[in-house]
Amino acid sequence: MKQHPYSQLPKHCFWSRGVADQAGELLDPMTAAPFQIGRQDKVATAGSCFAQHIARHLRAAGFHFLVTEAASPMATEQEASAYNYGTFSARYGNLYTARQLLQLYRRAYGQLVPGDTVWRGAGGAYIDPFRPAIQPGGFASREELLADRAQHLRAVRAAFESLDVLVLTLGLTEAWEAAADGVVFPLCPAVVADDIDAGRYRLRNFRVAEVVDDMLAFIDLLRAVNPGARIVLTVSPVPLAATGHADQHVLTATTYSKSVLRAACGEISDARPLVAYMPSYEIITGSHARGRYFADDLRSVTEAGVRHVMRVFLQHFAGLAALPPTAAALALAPPAAAHAGAMQELVKANCDEEVLLQAAPRPAAPACNLCGGLRFGPGPAGRMAQNGDAPCCLQCGALERHRSLARVLQSLPGDALRWRRALLAGAEQGADRRWFAACDQAPLEELAGNPAIAAGYDFISVVYGLEFVRQDREQFDLLYRMLTPKGLMAICFIAPDERAATARGLNDEGRAQQPYQLYGADLAEHFGCGAKDLATVAVDSADPCSGSAQRVHLFFRDHGEASAYLAACR
Repeated sequence: MKQHPYSQLPKHCFWSRGVADQAGELLDPMTAAPFQIGRQDKVATAGSCFAQHIARHLRAAGFHFLVTEAASPMATEQEASAYNYGTFSARYGNLYTARQLLQLYRRAYGQLVPGDTVWRGAGGAYIDPFRPAIQPGGFASREELLADRAQHLRAVRAAFESLDVLVLTLGLTEAWEAAADGVVFPLCPAVVADDIDAGRYRLRNFRVAEVVDDMLAFIDLLRAVNPGARIVLTVSPVPLAATGHADQHVLTATTYSKSVLRAACGEISDARPLVAYMPSYEIITGSHARGRYFADDLRSVTEAGVRHVMRVFLQHFAGLAALPPTAAALALAPPAAAHAGAMQELVKANCDEEVLLQAAPRPAAPACNLCGGLRFGPGPAGRMAQNGDAPCCLQCGALERHRSLARVLQSLPGDALRWRRALLAGAEQGADRRWFAACDQAPLEELAGNPAIAAGYDFISVVYGLEFVRQDREQFDLLYRMLTPKGLMAICFIAPDERAATARGLNDEGRAQQPYQLYGADLAEHFGCGAKDLATVAVDSADPCSGSAQRVHLFFRDHGEASAYLAACR
């Protein structure tokens, strides 16, 4: 066979073997990391919204996520999050551009004193031009803002001087700058401030050479105070919320921005040692993902996508074994592994750029997908949804979990429900009885021995019920026996994605208490789905009203129906 430069190259060098022949959820486009990150290393993060997801997963994996600007010990976790403590290593907010990062260093070390110091916002609030969304409602006074900024810049210096690794996610090339001194801001000044002359600012779109120069300058300054600093560069896969160029479509503007940043990362990592590029952008946006790593808005990255990125990151930089993929395509693997179904969950992140979306026409108010209701109120005990909206439909009483289940059922192919005889088991329902040929309702505890309830159901649903049954396996077995050969069960469990293994509910004295069990990623094994030959598909469904995610487990007796459902989801 003729030998040529391509003859001995590894398979990852060829599209057919490196991409097309790989399962999308298993694709690893990183070949090697130039350094390792240990759990004892102090890891700092900065950059765009996507960097927040990296910080969250590093914490969860047991790494030392460096925080030099922490909330008061008296603040609750919710309060600290609302005021952006712990979102990044210091409270600097989103650093979308390389110029912002370079500016932050120079401001922290007294090398740059911008002309813009304080803006006034709605209601006279005092706004930090370089952290416009850091303080909900703004600061109460100029003095409060300046005092907070002084301690913030001390925290920035502490972070730069003590970090071992900086994970930086570059997000944008567009920025608004002051015409007088060239200082740039994370948001258009006119969007957030009421007391400024908009003519003093202009839109800037950085080119590859400018991004490279800014980043190399920052790296050299950082290593002047921290010679051993290692840097991981990534490009955010999140598209622009809006472009400031009226003659460009936001899609082409996004392509330009990401192309510039990706090209710049290549030059930067070549120009300095111990600077690595992590291909998070490629993992999320590549054709292998077939768009499945974006939520319905085609902008937010799903949790499945974030986990794929972090699986590759931890494998290469930390030498950790790959975590199980969360792909829908693997849901028809042997039943014991089938619970690792598709994840479509939106991940919450604090993004300054989101304020630009407010300038777009607002969509109509969402309607409850169970009854069509348009009015909503607080949930139990006055609870609000994750996005702050009222979650309870005032017409039918449905909450996020009920509408999330309904959304999954409505996505089933064709008339998958209309011919079925259904049982809505338990006190809560996420389905409308009118969707079925026939429908019964009964509490879980009344199913056994109830002459009105017999076998032969084509569909059974349970919402937050099995957690409160002491003999949950026996209850699940009973539900399974009531299914026809074409039967389908749809069950909402309480946050099974938050724990690896099912845990029993015990009080401080070790006695059983409700909920008697909280299920984890092993729930398919817990209920013996493999022995029952149940095809299990896990779907993370967003409530159409609030956006809150609820994992719904579908248990198919007919594997062909499970395959048809998965094919329809692709």
